[in-house]
Amino acid sequence: MAAGQVRAFLAVPLAPELSPAVTELQKRLDSSGAKVKWVAPENLHFTLKFLGEIPEERVSEVATATHKAVVGSGQFDLDIAGAGAFPHTRRPRTVWVGTREGAQALAALAGAIEDSLAEIGIPRESKSFRPHLTIGRVKGRDFLQTLGELIELEAETEIGRQRVAAACLMKSDLHRSGPVYTTLAEISLGESEA
Repeated sequence: MAAGQVRAFLAVPLAPELSPAVTELQKRLDSSGAKVKWVAPENLHFTLKFLGEIPEERVSEVATATHKAVVGSGQFDLDIAGAGAFPHTRRPRTVWVGTREGAQALAALAGAIEDSLAEIGIPRESKSFRPHLTIGRVKGRDFLQTLGELIELEAETEIGRQRVAAACLMKSDLHRSGPVYTTLAEISLGESEA
């Protein structure tokens, strides 16, 4: 990464009290024998917008644009349930947990952020937003059928419910042991403009 650059994204972190349920799900899926890099509990989050590398001096501009986007958004509850995989359980590359109630509100939040960031020159996503909590990335080709079958068995698994009260601007530092995330700004939903 170039000096003066920050690898950044906007996200809703998973509530810490829900992490143990995700860890238990990861353990059940890990019994497949497939080689999967499981996301550490402290790194679990719903990505609202991946920014990639941005100049450090743009961090406050991105935070301000995000604040502008979420000013009119009220807090909401998000039900987290149901395992799945991208592109499909028959060819799992990314293992995730989905959302139920609150999914539309999360998508609306991501859309508002996307619009506001586009106004300051941040490119729009090419794919439509699909609310999901990435819990693992497949690193090998063995036992994928078994992993896919286990994911399908967890299609109704319940993780829990959390309140979405803020969007966080996060920095990602990549290390051999895995990424380390740092919160650069926490932008509360529904606050009036300063």
